[in-house]
Amino acid sequence: MKKDLTIGVDIGGTKIQAGLVTKNGRILARIRTATNRKAGAKAFIKDIERAIEAVWSPGVSGIGVGIAGLVDAKNGIFLGGPNLPGSLRGLRLAAALKRRFRVPVGVDNDARCFTLGEARFGSAKGKNNVIGLTIGTGIGGGLVVNGQVIRGRDNSAGEIGHMTLCGEQSFICGCGRPGHLEALASGTGLSELYRRLTGRKLTAKEIDERSRRGEKAAVKAAETAGGWLGLGLANLALVLDPDIMVIGGGASRTRLLWPALRRSFRQAVIYPELRRLPIVPAALGDDANLVGAALLA
Repeated sequence: MKKDLTIGVDIGGTKIQAGLVTKNGRILARIRTATNRKAGAKAFIKDIERAIEAVWSPGVSGIGVGIAGLVDAKNGIFLGGPNLPGSLRGLRLAAALKRRFRVPVGVDNDARCFTLGEARFGSAKGKNNVIGLTIGTGIGGGLVVNGQVIRGRDNSAGEIGHMTLCGEQSFICGCGRPGHLEALASGTGLSELYRRLTGRKLTAKEIDERSRRGEKAAVKAAETAGGWLGLGLANLALVLDPDIMVIGGGASRTRLLWPALRRSFRQAVIYPELRRLPIVPAALGDDANLVGAALLA
């Protein structure tokens, strides 16, 4: 059988996904399980192996893993991140999966995989310079410049969620520092904005549903988060001047984020040309991370 199949694995703070992916970016099989945040490293590896086994097929030539946090991509080591247990720091993911499956394994940050997937097969297909943003529990980012993924000196390029936007000490990011974009515009940040307005804790999805019905607090929370997001995107555009920005992740489906972020973006950039920069939703949806991870292989 032709070796034209790879497996992509997407590991986040709440889920582990695996998919069998063709060289054209088509997902033939997939599985999704919950991330066991209380599991130690050995049990965590076993969960990943079981997910891969569930979609395995003859002809698999490699495995790619996207994981939320900082990664040593050269050696396939997870260095740690605010949305996964500290017990996983230093986890040699690539080595463990190579031993089990006997194929090459690539490991990188999940948002970088998202950007790679969208740049190759999604909303940014055919574009050379792409900024990708995933909005979920936190905010991740990836950069593609001249068609190449930018990792930086220590593979931390694209940590967009941790740019500091304000000195508001009460908005604390998952990393423990105040005023980061992630604290202000992620699903977690949106939930906190709503809680401050109402005293009630709701998910981003619930807030979106209420905002669509016109509830004032939900509308205000969504528009505030969108405003912060637009400011963050404006900063990125002024530094990198990309061809396109692509936004995905569960919280990006909050409808009122979009008009607010676009207004904020246009107000913050100083050049008319930048105001015309396309800011678009991900075409691959939840599949972008899986497809991008598979490309690592």
